[in-house]
Amino acid sequence: MPARDLADHDDLLEGGVIDSLGLLKVIAWLEDRYDINTDEVDLDPESFKSVAAIEAFIADASRTRAEAA
Repeated sequence: MPARDLADHDDLLEGGVIDSLGLLKVIAWLEDRYDINTDEVDLDPESFKSVAAIEAFIADASRTRAEAA
């Protein structure tokens, strides 16, 4: 599926956009890009189901990091 056809709430795994290995790569990229320590946050698979879910995960993880500082 081309990125331009991807809606915010489309299921990335069910839609075949990403597989389990790709999901691990996304998580690693998020850790690096947004300085998120995934050891300190809940890695619920639902958090990575869609672009909107990933966006919410980033916001929550960033808020958690800010509160801990």
